[in-house]
Amino acid sequence: MPIIEVKMLVGRTQEQKRELARKFTEIMVEVAGARKEAVIVNFQDFEPDHYAVGGTMMSEKNK
Repeated sequence: MPIIEVKMLVGRTQEQKRELARKFTEIMVEVAGARKEAVIVNFQDFEPDHYAVGGTMMSEKNK
């Protein structure tokens, strides 16, 4: 049972996540030979003040 974990900042719509799940699943089936019914896609959304890149909080990037 393949598990794909997607971690990203909040802001994607439910439709975008639906499309990502569909495409990630298709790729796993095509490339890895997984059964479609066995592929799990887990989305984790992070708030900008809970995530830093290069030592700078994402919530401070656009200030």
